[in-house]
Amino acid sequence: MRDLILALSFTGGLAAAAAGPLLAALFTGLSLWERNVERSAVWPVVSIALGLAVIGIGLGLPLAWAGYRAWRGMPSPAMRPGKWWSWLVALVGVLMIGQAVAFAGPADLARPVFQLAAAILPAFVCLSLAFNAAGQPARAVTWHRALGSLAWGGLGSASLAALIELLIALVAVLLLALGILLFDPALAEQLWALALELRAADQLLDLTQVRDIIAAPLFALGVLGLLGVIGPLVEELLKALATPWVIAVGGRPDRLSGFLIGVTAGAGFAIVEGVLNGAVALRMSEMWAGLMLLRSAAAAMHCLAAGLAGLGWQMALIERRRLAGAGLGMLAFGLHSAWNTAVALIGLLSLHSNALADPAALARLGITGLLVVFLMALALLVIAELAFIPWWLARTT
Repeated sequence: MRDLILALSFTGGLAAAAAGPLLAALFTGLSLWERNVERSAVWPVVSIALGLAVIGIGLGLPLAWAGYRAWRGMPSPAMRPGKWWSWLVALVGVLMIGQAVAFAGPADLARPVFQLAAAILPAFVCLSLAFNAAGQPARAVTWHRALGSLAWGGLGSASLAALIELLIALVAVLLLALGILLFDPALAEQLWALALELRAADQLLDLTQVRDIIAAPLFALGVLGLLGVIGPLVEELLKALATPWVIAVGGRPDRLSGFLIGVTAGAGFAIVEGVLNGAVALRMSEMWAGLMLLRSAAAAMHCLAAGLAGLGWQMALIERRRLAGAGLGMLAFGLHSAWNTAVALIGLLSLHSNALADPAALARLGITGLLVVFLMALALLVIAELAFIPWWLARTT
């Protein structure tokens, strides 16, 4: 098993390094096929393409290097990711300069670079915060294993999670379409006519044109189910597999190491999600820094949730405390689910009319405000726990 995993790490890393630039070129070509693409839509495409190339090379080559060295039995020192405050200073600088660039039209070419940096740096802030809080290097978290965990989170778990969630979403859309066709033929006919009209005019769908569906409780429940239950469940199951992989290649992580291995995998996942999802912020120049700050909070959530799940795997596989391990896994899922559910509810509420004369709109505005406060409080709690848990584990393990 050990040799198979290390061989797959080496070959998979090289394949990812080669596939990254190819996917970037393919994505750019398909996205910019039409010559009349809006200027505001070009920079997100460029940012994602640049991110795909950087992710493929930046995670693939270190993974191949770590797999080869581990297979040859070469020694590896304990992971030291640097001081958390230095990463934080770099992130703040990128956000400030990037926001200034966003207001300066002639400097648009630099925006994808700042976007990429703002999407990647939060993961390293969270990673270094957890390692620094431990106050000592975790013996089982060597550079080889840390690079493997980071690459698994960014390449393995993120790709598999996206594929599984896409398949589930497609099935849900098909079931929704079938339900509308069977129980509301008039609405189905209206939607089909709208689709033909948009195709003839070569336009994108305006959500106000399908407000009847968006307002339906079934649609809201479907969105909340996908984002608040299925997504967190799939992602936490996959991210935390970094700890079993380390155990499978001969590692015997203690509790601190199990937590930090999970945090490292969560950081890799957060990098990919930040690069892909965060690119939308480029279309809102005035709010760019604030939106990327929200992405930073999401990165902290991913790191903590994966760390809890990684600690759960360590307790289940090394200490044979399966009930405690399952409890930590459920805690990781609950954290992720609470975050995604709040974000999904804010998005659903924003799709409705917000006319201040409408009492329902005032109620939605109040609920949105409460959800925003909840997310801010949860983000602060997550950051505090990212520092406290490794500090506590280092002194009790």
